[in-house]
Amino acid sequence: MASLSVYPNPSAGPAFLTYDLPETTDLQVNLTDVNGRLLRVVTDKRDLTPGLYQESIVVDDLAPGLYLIRMQTEHGVVTQKLIKQ
Repeated sequence: MASLSVYPNPSAGPAFLTYDLPETTDLQVNLTDVNGRLLRVVTDKRDLTPGLYQESIVVDDLAPGLYLIRMQTEHGVVTQKLIKQ
């Protein structure tokens, strides 16, 4: 199963995602509010090879609060909380 980490968390500026893919897969990472409403698609890629990847998310335009980072691959879903200061 893929792993996902978010830092810094809490974040006042850009947040960074690091994810490790153990096998080739399609990948979509979304930022949602706590009600599941899609705020933005962070990445949507096909046939990513195994490895460690990093993405940045601009959160400057978000109100302070709790958000969810949802990473979906062909093999499952991983969700991490992101706190915007």
